[in-house]
Amino acid sequence: MIKDYPEGYVPTKEDAYKIFKPLNEGITSKAITAQYLAGMLAGELPPISNGIVSLDYIKDAFETDANLMYLTEGIKHVIG
Repeated sequence: MIKDYPEGYVPTKEDAYKIFKPLNEGITSKAITAQYLAGMLAGELPPISNGIVSLDYIKDAFETDANLMYLTEGIKHVIG
């Protein structure tokens, strides 16, 4: 993970899209992606767990980026 996010590097929205590329291309399932995202948002998986990306940054990206709206709405639907 450090080679992907070296010290001082600020991840971009393009980095987030790269993470979800297998989902967009149908290579992995929505369920696996949701499990990984839940782990990130819970602070249990990188890049949140090792402090490289702040949880507030991730939340802001999901709340404001139109390209992630489908995923955001799905999460809101599941949690009620």
